[in-house]
Amino acid sequence: MMHRMAARSMGSRAMRRPWLLCADFDDTISAKDTIQDLALLACAARGASSATWSQLCQQYMDEYMPAMASIPHTSPPVAYDPIGLANFLRTFSAVDKASIDRVVASSVLAGLSRDVIADGATSLVTLKPDAASVLSQLSMPLALISSNWSRDWLAASMHGIAVDAVYANDLVFDDGVSTGDLALCMQSPFEKAQCVTKLQDHASIIYVGDGVNDLLALLTADVGIVFGNPTASASRVARHFGVRLVDLVDENTVSVAALATRAATSKVENAPLLFRAPSWHVLGPFLC
Repeated sequence: MMHRMAARSMGSRAMRRPWLLCADFDDTISAKDTIQDLALLACAARGASSATWSQLCQQYMDEYMPAMASIPHTSPPVAYDPIGLANFLRTFSAVDKASIDRVVASSVLAGLSRDVIADGATSLVTLKPDAASVLSQLSMPLALISSNWSRDWLAASMHGIAVDAVYANDLVFDDGVSTGDLALCMQSPFEKAQCVTKLQDHASIIYVGDGVNDLLALLTADVGIVFGNPTASASRVARHFGVRLVDLVDENTVSVAALATRAATSKVENAPLLFRAPSWHVLGPFLC
């Protein structure tokens, strides 16, 4: 009884506040991860070989794959294990941070002006099918919460779609040209989750993301929606640590409030659930 009352209270609070859509960008809104496009653009701007970037990518994969090897592709239902999830995400974040440190040390991102970044994003970045249509017709504001390395890149990559706020890492500039250094504020899953928590002071949050880096933000949000197929890394890790996944295509309602109530109930019962959407077409009725 107390669980149901607490869930109703959380759900009604979410319904009373305005909604804010928070979304990851790379491989959630964009058709693919765009970090490589940004790095290769910097190499071209300096007239440099892409060999250093290729080596950095290989070093990252050499560390990423062993970290993911502990997570089976299929997992039987288990009780939610927040401590195990947090420990895994710390390991995951350390791998990511070590890779970023190597990127900065190599100066592979040096040599970009803001104009070159914007022009490059406009010409190189495409969005997932139906993303532009849905995001242009939202019934709520949109914020990007991204681990991308350039806010200018993100802004231009949206191709004119209105974005109310961007929370992301950024390139460091000297006299209008990128130095190769990065100002990091959104590198880890924990930083993304903290950002969502702060935004919840003023709004109820729907978070859409595809990556392992999004999991804590997805779980923190009032409604967390994992984007992509059931075999993707985020779904795989979530299942392994006892997070339930419910496909939106199986839902009979188009009410975000109803999703929030279900999510609130699951949190109170310490059996959190995330919703999963395979496409922006499926997301549209919930957001527009």
